[in-house]
Amino acid sequence: MSGLIGQDVKSRSGLLSDPSGHIVQIQSNAETTSNNTTTSFMVCHNFCDITVKSTGSNILIFASPQFYLDGGSPFMECKFGFKTSSGRSATTGDYTDISGVNFTRALGHSVTGTDLFGTVPLQFLWTHGQSAGTVLNVATQVKVTDGNVYNNNGTNQTSIMTLTEIAL
Repeated sequence: MSGLIGQDVKSRSGLLSDPSGHIVQIQSNAETTSNNTTTSFMVCHNFCDITVKSTGSNILIFASPQFYLDGGSPFMECKFGFKTSSGRSATTGDYTDISGVNFTRALGHSVTGTDLFGTVPLQFLWTHGQSAGTVLNVATQVKVTDGNVYNNNGTNQTSIMTLTEIAL
């Protein structure tokens, strides 16, 4: 008998570590503040902070931003960005795009003058490449092809983002 329970335990330099696929941590944030944009990307009030605990881990991003499309016949495009400090920034230039993910035509309609409310579920498994101890702020960004898009516009509109760090 080795004294270890289970077969998944790995050892690095004599120290036990998380087994591959293990959830290291979960962070979540809900926001109700509203903002809007037209054809330029804006940083939504759909963001979350996480401090990396395991170098070489992945982060599973689950986002459910609330949107309202007003006027025109717009199609909406969403993407994720990150910065290495806590708290949302309203400046898109403070964020680096998360490579490999761009949700074109995430929501839209083709009837001019028709308004549309919707929750848009977005998810992505991100290989972030950051070291343990790095603070990350992940945020959803959005723009439309025509008209206006509002984030959290209206009564009881809440956008939620959950970040799950997963050991490799």
